[in-house]
Amino acid sequence: MDVINRRIVLRDLGSKHGTFVNGHKVVETELKLGDQIDVGLTSFMLELEASSAETASVDIAASLLR
Repeated sequence: MDVINRRIVLRDLGSKHGTFVNGHKVVETELKLGDQIDVGLTSFMLELEASSAETASVDIAASLLR
């Protein structure tokens, strides 16, 4: 997977059985939140989680408002 301009792009690099997103075989696709990725017997789901950097910046901003 590559992050390009805040987009996540998934590429199958010639796997034997293919890569599937939401049940569809793909060679390259832009992922969206909630997409299910299947590779072999393994499944993943794309989710968004706040990073510690984002949390820290929110905490700093909140303390400046007091």
